[in-house]
Amino acid sequence: KDKRKRAVVERLDFMFPKVDREFTVKTHSGGIVTIVAYTLIGLLVLAETVSWFAQNRMELSTTVVDTSLGKKMRVNMNITFPSLACVDLHLDAIDVAGDSQINIEDTLKKRRLHRDGRPFSQEEIEVDTNFHREQQERK
Repeated sequence: KDKRKRAVVERLDFMFPKVDREFTVKTHSGGIVTIVAYTLIGLLVLAETVSWFAQNRMELSTTVVDTSLGKKMRVNMNITFPSLACVDLHLDAIDVAGDSQINIEDTLKKRRLHRDGRPFSQEEIEVDTNFHREQQERK
């Protein structure tokens, strides 16, 4: 059995043909180059191993069970839509579990802004509202 396995493995060794021993010459400088190459390979393997352990040591994985199912989470946003009327602005939210809240209006605060980003004062809003009311009455 062992001889069969060895023969199979030896048959696979066709890519790198061996040089006959009578054609090889062992020199002192060749031995030094071999020692330097093996030392360099060892240092590179050691450096990569140390680097891998250092990076993986910094990574800390924790698992937390979400016990807040069914509870609503407060989300604060400050978004400006300069060319969108307040009436046309609606908010829908869906979480990862698939719970959705459609057309959230009870906690949504809308502020009308001038083109330069300044908020309308209460007086300006009342004047504008009265103007639109008068236009509707004329129709």
